[in-house]
Amino acid sequence: MSWHALVAAREAVGATGALLTGRSIPDWTRLALLTVFVGGPTAALVADFNLGTPLGMELLAPDPTDPELLPVTAAALVAATVALSLYIVVGAVFEFVVLDALRGRPFAILVRFPNHLRPALDLVAFRLTVYGLVIAVLAVALAATVGADGRLATAGSLSLVTAALGGLALSRLTSRLVVPVMLVEGCSLREGWRRVRHRIERRPGEYAVYLAVDLAALALVLVFGAALGALAAVVVALPLGAFGLGLGSTLVASGLSGEVVTGVIGLLLLPPYLVGTLALVALVHVPATVYVRYLALLTLAKTDRRYGRGPDGRLHGIESG
Repeated sequence: MSWHALVAAREAVGATGALLTGRSIPDWTRLALLTVFVGGPTAALVADFNLGTPLGMELLAPDPTDPELLPVTAAALVAATVALSLYIVVGAVFEFVVLDALRGRPFAILVRFPNHLRPALDLVAFRLTVYGLVIAVLAVALAATVGADGRLATAGSLSLVTAALGGLALSRLTSRLVVPVMLVEGCSLREGWRRVRHRIERRPGEYAVYLAVDLAALALVLVFGAALGALAAVVVALPLGAFGLGLGSTLVASGLSGEVVTGVIGLLLLPPYLVGTLALVALVHVPATVYVRYLALLTLAKTDRRYGRGPDGRLHGIESG
């Protein structure tokens, strides 16, 4: 028996190469920006990059628990909350924008943003609900496991693993399969899940294989991203950190306050840090993101070719002419 997901996994390699080959630097930059926001494996690379990139500022930064700095700390927390909220919403919108690009539409991020805002908000609400439920189940299971023994501890451990894997699977299926259905059909997330659920019920083995292939690709990218993050820490972070520490020590010795020195170093080192991060995302995680999206589109296209076709009716990156 030929599993559609395995065939799609092979075809997605060619589709990814066809889409990215010959792209201009602006196109790669836009794709890198989209990849940063749609999350997935990119989060691992950014985390690794940050762990190795102190920029020489942590030794000079003020103590956020200082009573005199509590207003500043509170303002920073509010700003971080707002920034995180915007990141989540923009990331949900970009899920649809990425699929537009993969299906042959121009790389017009700002033009397509308003068109996808409403379904993106539905996606955000769904994700927050799923994450909240998973966290609640994990908390209960963890509380039951601590100090328990025998069958209760085993049941708690199994609940932890089941909740984590179930949340991951639900999140991946929503982003990879439901979002394309919402985009093509112009339907709500609830209707998109209804249609995907019917597909899964008709071919449970097919979509189990798809999910396994998708998670295997995620694991490979996470491992490779971690290795690349370690390399980035050596190639990029160490020179930036050494420069920041040296410059900071010189400025502090000249009589400037730690807050001013931190701000100066941040302004100087943030641009090369962002450029380096974006370049790494472009080199590794753009192809990975394009691949896993094509994998989903092509798996859907095996049973309904509308999901793999662009607005001109051609399956971009697969068919010619």
